[in-house]
Amino acid sequence: MPDAFTGNPAPLTSADFARAAAALGCPVPAVRAVVDVESKGGFLPDCRPRILFERHKFSAFTDHAYDATHPAISARQPGGYLGGAREYDRLEEALALDREAALKSASWGAFQIMGFNHAAAGYEDVESFVAAMVSGHAAQLDAFVTFIRAAGLAPALAAQDWPAFARGYNGPAYTRFAYDTKIAEAYARFAAEEPAAPPTRPLLRSGSRGKAVCVLQRALGDDKVFAALRNYYKANIYEIAQLEDLRSALVAEAPIEQRRMVGRTFTRWLTSRRGDEDIAPPDAELAASLGIPQKQTPQRSGDKNAFTALAKVGKFFWQQMTRIR
Repeated sequence: MPDAFTGNPAPLTSADFARAAAALGCPVPAVRAVVDVESKGGFLPDCRPRILFERHKFSAFTDHAYDATHPAISARQPGGYLGGAREYDRLEEALALDREAALKSASWGAFQIMGFNHAAAGYEDVESFVAAMVSGHAAQLDAFVTFIRAAGLAPALAAQDWPAFARGYNGPAYTRFAYDTKIAEAYARFAAEEPAAPPTRPLLRSGSRGKAVCVLQRALGDDKVFAALRNYYKANIYEIAQLEDLRSALVAEAPIEQRRMVGRTFTRWLTSRRGDEDIAPPDAELAASLGIPQKQTPQRSGDKNAFTALAKVGKFFWQQMTRIR
């Protein structure tokens, strides 16, 4: 039995939680809070996914055929829980009677998604769902994101509306076990552990030396320039960005009548003789702490290593990021 459900218990990383939170539009502590309340981790010490077998579900899926002969695992009322690895003893007994019903009647992994919710979690059948839950935390996290979207619970999670979230995630009897209160408390704890957000500092400032940058700022206004750069970063955080992506982000923020001018100004900025003239000085103290050199040896006009347009953008972002970290 253990071998059949043995998987990879490698824990979720901070990057995993951040990815899920970004996909759901919620704070990272919200995702962490759900894991904490539901399971405190998706695997048992023996490397099997954490489960909880629900006998009333098994009873319903089998038309109560086994209520009289197997009351510990088939009854109209929930209960009979043994906890931990012993839940697999209950599952094994049910598997011998009706495999599909048994797998559907257990909640699986870090987020304790019920097997009968396999379709909402993105799986065609319960067998493929269980195989994914066994494979590791990454699949469990992906199933959670898919399920939350399908169930329409992303807004409640984003707003930290815990009663609404618990009602949809744990069922109408959520108050019996105070799920909303538990998630709220867990969220507060994880939120307190999150590093404080750095103060917002502009990427570009009025008075930057480059004429093209100043033209963009005057044309769009600081708010739209900063919004374009934030959108560019979010859209390409896990991708290889192209110059066209940055140009498109700036153009998208411009009114229709200004879009051609903004596009041309962007091109002129990249093709100017000295692209680094558009870069304002970075924060000296922060740059030093990050080990970023403040000055570079000037490039000779005939130097084969002179900046290309792409390199100029790279230098721009390296220096400017010292101002927003």
